[in-house]
Amino acid sequence: TRPERRVVKSISGKSGVLTDKTGAALEVRFSLTPWQDYVDDIPTLKSAAGSIEFKDARQAWSAMGGKLSTLIGGGIQADVYVDTMSTFKVTGPVKDI
Repeated sequence: TRPERRVVKSISGKSGVLTDKTGAALEVRFSLTPWQDYVDDIPTLKSAAGSIEFKDARQAWSAMGGKLSTLIGGGIQADVYVDTMSTFKVTGPVKDI
């Protein structure tokens, strides 16, 4: 049976702060979509990904490179890594705060 993907929530165009492990913080705007996969109506994997905007390209480059960062804003907190200059992937749970 093929998994069915259901969107849990959708966060669009929110302001947030991306903080890396050294404590360097960047202000960002982001959109995020967390989803849950189901197989035969049984919940399985949770995943999330989104888009991100930086004030300038230098900030995007400094956030990339496989570094884990924490994204806080829009009522959520999540550990993420910036995948490209405009996208990120969530590496753990999306917590409501």
